[in-house]
Amino acid sequence: MTLQEKKHDVVNFSVLICLVLIVFKSAGSVIATNWSWWWVFSPIWIYLSLNVLFYISAALYKFSKDFEEPQGRIDENALNLDKRL
Repeated sequence: MTLQEKKHDVVNFSVLICLVLIVFKSAGSVIATNWSWWWVFSPIWIYLSLNVLFYISAALYKFSKDFEEPQGRIDENALNLDKRL
């Protein structure tokens, strides 16, 4: 199973849970009658917020690595220049 297939499985599961909660809320079931609509749609917004947090943290990690690397590249280039001369 590839990573893309796993991602679709999680999305499908979140949508399925959300649809079940919408049916329970609309039908007046004991499970979700007293819940607000925010909690009925929570499987979707929790999934989306976790994705946003993951991508922000991955971007911050990447940018922090990019700011650290240039000094190392400069030192490597200086060493290579000495060897070439």
